[in-house]
Amino acid sequence: MEQIKILIVEDEPVLALDLAKKLRKLGYEIIDIVSTGELAVNLVKQTQLDLIFMDIKLKGAIDGIETATQILQIEDIPIVYLTGYVDEETVERAEHSGCYGYMLKPCKPIELYATIKIVLKKHKELTKAKISLFNKSQSISLKQSNYNLITQLPNRLYLQEKFSQTLEQQNADINLQYNELHDFKIATIIYLNIDRFYRINNNLGHKYGNLLLQQIAQRLQTILSDEVLIAHLNADEFAIVFFAVENRQQILQSINRVTQQFERPFLLNKREIFLTTSIGIAVYPWDSTEIEQLLQKAYQAMSQAKQQGGNQYKFYQPTVEKEESDILTLETDLRYALGRKELQLYYQPQISLKTGSIVGVEALIRWHHPHKGIISPSIFIPLAEQTGLINALGEWVLLKACQQMKTWQLKSLAVDRIAVNLSGRQFNQVDLGKILIKILKRTQLDSHCLELELTESTLIADLDLTIRQLNTLKSLGIKISVDDFGTGYSSFSYLQNFPFDILKIDRSFIKNIDQNCKNAAITKALIQMAHQLNLKVIAEGVETKKELSFLRKNKCDEVQGYFFSPPLSVCEFELLLQKHQVAKTIPN
Repeated sequence: MEQIKILIVEDEPVLALDLAKKLRKLGYEIIDIVSTGELAVNLVKQTQLDLIFMDIKLKGAIDGIETATQILQIEDIPIVYLTGYVDEETVERAEHSGCYGYMLKPCKPIELYATIKIVLKKHKELTKAKISLFNKSQSISLKQSNYNLITQLPNRLYLQEKFSQTLEQQNADINLQYNELHDFKIATIIYLNIDRFYRINNNLGHKYGNLLLQQIAQRLQTILSDEVLIAHLNADEFAIVFFAVENRQQILQSINRVTQQFERPFLLNKREIFLTTSIGIAVYPWDSTEIEQLLQKAYQAMSQAKQQGGNQYKFYQPTVEKEESDILTLETDLRYALGRKELQLYYQPQISLKTGSIVGVEALIRWHHPHKGIISPSIFIPLAEQTGLINALGEWVLLKACQQMKTWQLKSLAVDRIAVNLSGRQFNQVDLGKILIKILKRTQLDSHCLELELTESTLIADLDLTIRQLNTLKSLGIKISVDDFGTGYSSFSYLQNFPFDILKIDRSFIKNIDQNCKNAAITKALIQMAHQLNLKVIAEGVETKKELSFLRKNKCDEVQGYFFSPPLSVCEFELLLQKHQVAKTIPN
């Protein structure tokens, strides 16, 4: 008799190992033990399973119920929840997730044995019922087996069959020989993932998440033609195949056709929702001639785009597989970095153009890896976002920055304020206000000395949530700045309607501004507009005397950049404050 294959999804190691031991004694095969929902979803895509035990209160980006929902969209596997306690809301969510009930931890062997027998029997009966329904309504079931039920787009199975049929026909039409590949119209596989889609389900619920998926499908279908195939693969993942492409330029045009569909906001429950995508590209026949391998390689390229912050595309490269392995190692190292004191804050001064003195400082995190040296925040911050580490990391940065600011005040080295970047995930925390109150109370820092920097993409993702969070921050007396303004949607209306204090102009507008008439006009207009809205303006990335001269002439309030100072360690920054070096370097 074939052994029953079981997956355990549990983030408490002691409970997980105890459960595995009991199940093995009962004669069941434990395929794996994983601690996060993301790992469980990925494992289901690769492994044949008979049953899953799922902890409801999983830590990380998605809890057990959301994980189960995603798994059941991939494959019909019986899932039993594990929990130490349940409340009414959790019970209601669990009942609607399509699973087979729950067990209280720790589980007794006799209860496990009985539950598994009942669940597998029930699942077998339901499967038979589905087969019976299939036999009674073959045409409807055939469509369901080839199409996603939410979006009505073709699924992975249909994509595989259609891809093979289409290429076989093309090969027959042109009598393709191996030495004649240059005459063949290549096919482009685009693997598309919706960045941070989990926020929709978490904040609005799965009903609205499904409605949004339907809107995405409708938008993508506007690019549909005889030479394009669109498939809905998983919860927030789509594949698009452009069959008749002749060169790289046409590939880029195809990608542009896709990204254009996400330039406009989606309307959901009377809210404007802005979405970005991570896209991976694999090309037939160069990357592979098999559709499954092409999809896998496009997925790897998409993952790399996502790990680098999302909202971009990547072509598959053979090095991607090694990089993914390196990323996994880096993720493990990052989880231990805080405890090992490998993370440090550096400080870059902000200078008033009226007085020439240091009036602000931005706290910037740096990771001194014991073997790899300094790792760029552009690498580990997106990784922290995706793995859920960003909240703990961000809270640490806030605490250390506030502590340092208070220390400088006690040394009579104080500047007016200290600025800290707040990630989108941090900003969306329900208890953000409580976290900030706790930090300010612990450090005894006046809230008016703290400035939080938010990017445009964070602010416009959910306007209702943004307004609530901004009002909370303002009620605490914290200053709020819009970071990297001009690189995103640059909506003047939200500058007027939201309670901001500071607008930071991105380096891309400041660079060589004396030679770029267009950027000069934009920067001048931004400064004037901000002042009309009673906003202070800070120019980032100032590196030359000519850039500084332009900003002073156009009445920019403050500047920061390598022309004055790079980010400095605590000791270096204190020395800078003591000697007033920056004030002396500003030309008249």
